[in-house]
Amino acid sequence: MEAEEYVLESRPSSGGELDKAKAVMLDFIGSDGRYQFLVYICSIVSLFVCPFPVTLISFVAPDPNAECLHADTGKWESCSESDACSKLATNTGRIDFTFDCWTKKYNMICDKASHRRFANSMFILMSTLWTLFPLLLADIVGRKPIFLLVSVYASGGVLGTYFIEDFFWKIVLLGISSAACPVLTSLFIMTMSECSKENSKLYQYVVVAMFIGFPIGTAAFCLITYLTIDSDHLALIT
Repeated sequence: MEAEEYVLESRPSSGGELDKAKAVMLDFIGSDGRYQFLVYICSIVSLFVCPFPVTLISFVAPDPNAECLHADTGKWESCSESDACSKLATNTGRIDFTFDCWTKKYNMICDKASHRRFANSMFILMSTLWTLFPLLLADIVGRKPIFLLVSVYASGGVLGTYFIEDFFWKIVLLGISSAACPVLTSLFIMTMSECSKENSKLYQYVVVAMFIGFPIGTAAFCLITYLTIDSDHLALIT
């Protein structure tokens, strides 16, 4: 019971004493046990799925393919969306999409293009804010409340994108839910570092997993996208 006696009797207050207490506790409970292994697996899984929501916006709300008929050559050539829209009435411009998406479903082109771009900007803003603030609160209120908070707004955001029939709110909720993955990854890695010694094999493998998990997850997302046709289902799956 050396660790328990040290922590209870010494009541460390300075940084050095706290580090010593932590080292004693880790020696006592072990740093490669079942709990550490479970946290490690959660870290790997969260790293693997992190590319999903971030990359998803490129598939559900892309810019359209715009082409204009060149008067001199008589061939269709790429042009700006605004130019193609201005020529739609004369059949010398056309707007097309490579795949079905929310941009096409809600006709967010031409006069609604600015609304689409604003929604995409809100996606970046929401994903940034809902990643930043939970991590700042994690050191104040503790890890567990933030884990629960992230689980709630991730699930709520995903369900909202599936059932709400409004382009703007779909993108906003998608941005909020997409913030959950980096928050969870950061929390798991912080937990891993706090409950493991620096020379722990599992702790060292987390760094390796960061370089392997993300690209593998990106490849998996591309495969899911290839196999999924509907954007709503794609958002719900990812």
